[in-house]
Amino acid sequence: YTEQYPEKVSSLVLLNSTSESDSEERKKNRDRAIRLIKKDAKLFITLAIHNLFNENTKHLYAHEIKQLKEDAYLFPVEGIIATIKGMRDRKDRTDVLKTFSNLKYLVCGNEDTMIPKNTSRCVAENTNSELYFVNSGHMTVNENREEMIKILHFIDIL
Repeated sequence: YTEQYPEKVSSLVLLNSTSESDSEERKKNRDRAIRLIKKDAKLFITLAIHNLFNENTKHLYAHEIKQLKEDAYLFPVEGIIATIKGMRDRKDRTDVLKTFSNLKYLVCGNEDTMIPKNTSRCVAENTNSELYFVNSGHMTVNENREEMIKILHFIDIL
């Protein structure tokens, strides 16, 4: 949307995300995930959701993790596979972020194993985006709701 209609976008927030496309290694990991889903979707969901949380604090979110898994078990396998393929095949949009002239932010977990801090730093530097690290893994909204509310409220004020 921003690529086609930048004048209609007042600001951008990438939350636990990146403008970059997947590396070849990451694409292979996604292909392995698809194969696992086809064999045992429940095992994939259990492992995937567990790995989204900060290793040191995930025990604090046992209830949330359990609920996320139970909800995900109801998703159609085809939908999960399509989502993974979409992430695997997405185009690099760093140039779009770089040329976007309004306010732009990356909000990332400082213990995120899906998107390493260094990747977020490089994207922020290369695109002149503000970078916020939240004390969390990949699930910042679940792991640190209060800090997320403060950051998003602050961004909204700007």
